[in-house]
Amino acid sequence: MSAHTPGPWQTVESLDEAGHFSVHGTDGVPVCRLGGNHTNINAAANAALIAAAPDMLVILQSLVNTLGGGGGIPAYRGQVERARAAIVKATGGAA
Repeated sequence: MSAHTPGPWQTVESLDEAGHFSVHGTDGVPVCRLGGNHTNINAAANAALIAAAPDMLVILQSLVNTLGGGGGIPAYRGQVERARAAIVKATGGAA
């Protein structure tokens, strides 16, 4: 998988009658487009979640690096492994 568009990303609501939401990278190029005709009531929330993805990935990677195998706390081991799996899912590669 190739690298994703660098963050931060921002949500942009179209001003036309279609009512689309777009998520744009710092270069202003759309990363994705959602909704339309104001019928998708989840479009704004979905766009906000997608826009937050690069920031969440960086923080999750930092937490996994800091906690390693759970930071010596057994209760964290499962959570760290789930975090690693989410990183792999997001990057298509190793955590």
